[in-house]
Amino acid sequence: MENICRILQFLLVVIGCLADVIATTTVPYETSSQESIVPLLASLICDKRPNLQDCLELNETLQRKSSAGERVDIIRQDSSIRLVQEYMAETEQENQRLRHREMDQGTKIVYLEGTNRQLQNKVQALEMEMLATHRKYPGIFKSLTVQSDSSREDSGYQPTAKLLRPADCADYLLVGAHKSGLYDIYPFKCRCSAPIKVWCDMETDGGGWTVILNRRYSSNPVNFTQPWEKYKTGFGNASTEYWIGNEILHTMTNTRTYSLRFDFEQTQGNSRWAEWPLFSVANEGNRYKLDVPGFQAFSMTDNCLSQHHGKYFSTYDYDNDGNTRNCAETKMSGFWYHNCATMDPTIPFNSDGELRTACTYKVNGKSVQLIGPALQLKIRPKICGELVKAVHFNTHTCEGHNS
Repeated sequence: MENICRILQFLLVVIGCLADVIATTTVPYETSSQESIVPLLASLICDKRPNLQDCLELNETLQRKSSAGERVDIIRQDSSIRLVQEYMAETEQENQRLRHREMDQGTKIVYLEGTNRQLQNKVQALEMEMLATHRKYPGIFKSLTVQSDSSREDSGYQPTAKLLRPADCADYLLVGAHKSGLYDIYPFKCRCSAPIKVWCDMETDGGGWTVILNRRYSSNPVNFTQPWEKYKTGFGNASTEYWIGNEILHTMTNTRTYSLRFDFEQTQGNSRWAEWPLFSVANEGNRYKLDVPGFQAFSMTDNCLSQHHGKYFSTYDYDNDGNTRNCAETKMSGFWYHNCATMDPTIPFNSDGELRTACTYKVNGKSVQLIGPALQLKIRPKICGELVKAVHFNTHTCEGHNS
């Protein structure tokens, strides 16, 4: 654009000078003669660029002439053409210089982006160093609200900017917590609501697992024959048996990418586990549809969720399974049923205090049913080692949101 303006400006000067020459010169000027136009252009160029080599030669010739009217006549045709060509070449050089300047700006942008990445890496290294310090001196994090037993009374929720608000158990793990127990988490997009209590497994496979379903036989078991609304909001006691709530599951699994783990304690005393690399739950409008693609082949059970992938949640008062009967009503439970013979971890205990789920494992090529007094479903961020992406602390005041 700058070059175009310069060329237009030059042409205007040429036109103006032509008018002056026509008005003042005594040399006949024929508008149809190209031979007279080129020398005139060369003369005008020399007026603007007197230091051009051909212009210097021209000026020496002009100094020997006594009449201004002979100015155009003495310019040789070939010298005039060279003058015009030289001016055009100089203009092209200017264009190239401007193009190189644009390329230099692009190079600078790439350089700045590289520098920015280096700074981010340095920041992350400092944060990891800080994390190591926090683990060495866990007392720094005494403000974390951790409960290792159910006897501790709740002191009430006081939303302030001074409290750390981890979104799940993995956040606690990353700041040095290593003991399994009751923890307050804030799995909310705004994270200005009161926390919910969950059981954090800080020991299994590196820890950081947020338990979403906890079953353990006791003299006073929790009733899992609950309606849709209860499974939506959650129920039970996080220190014994509970369901975290479908709405919480949707919020959590649509904020981070989670994997799912299933731990089952058998009657004989041994345990079996299974893992699914991806786990997410849709919103209520999509009936909390389950997404569990894939399966860890080295798991100790069969893929007991294979028929649940892509299915909707069902309760006795809201049947969404693909069976002619209501599986949730038949099983007296709630789950992502496809048919009534698939995994059912929320069924009642039998008279022997056992859960006889439809989940199986292989022994000598034969399927054996899992039977036992306890099980857990738990989730953990698929990538929980990246401090910057994984730790989400709420550091702003929430009174305005909760008032």
